[in-house]
Amino acid sequence: MLGHPTNVTFHLFNPKSCVITNSLNKYYFIGVIATELSRHLNGWYMVCFKKLFEFVIKTPFYGAQTTLYCALDDSIECESGMYYSDCAQKNPAARALNKEDQKKLWEVSESMVGIKSDH
Repeated sequence: MLGHPTNVTFHLFNPKSCVITNSLNKYYFIGVIATELSRHLNGWYMVCFKKLFEFVIKTPFYGAQTTLYCALDDSIECESGMYYSDCAQKNPAARALNKEDQKKLWEVSESMVGIKSDH
């Protein structure tokens, strides 16, 4: 789940940047998308999981809708640092808004890519 706070953090530490960043819900249970990523997991637990939860798992078509919405909708063209789920702006988890965690994540990200910004 580090991707969500990373995008929000980028916006907070670079408010004058021309880069637009938004986070999308891709990993919460209801956001599970039926892709081929689990094709090699054929154990009994996968069969049970698929049958038990198939009514809430999204098809790839529906799973892509929020990504397409954020990339193509003109009404949010200039919004940055927001969090989207099911084609709507939502409040991220409180953990993603923790200022200390944001700063630490930003510093770790800078270290990993070897870039230091002025913030």
